[in-house]
Amino acid sequence: MLTKDMKDFQEIYYLRAQWKVPSLNDLEVIRRIKRELIRKRREIDSMKDEKSKKKAMKVYAELLINMEIGEAS
Repeated sequence: MLTKDMKDFQEIYYLRAQWKVPSLNDLEVIRRIKRELIRKRREIDSMKDEKSKKKAMKVYAELLINMEIGEAS
């Protein structure tokens, strides 16, 4: 037997699944990825060796191009 709170939770969960609304946890993951990408970019920009910097920037750009965020199942 479901309590009223459990029933409310089921309805909210169902609506979220229908609207494909990201959860707070999903948004936190995205925020952490963004923060890490910014940190890496600053690290690359501060490199002194131009050859290493160019290679790191190429890898960074390729990572950004190839990042794929798929639908949550």
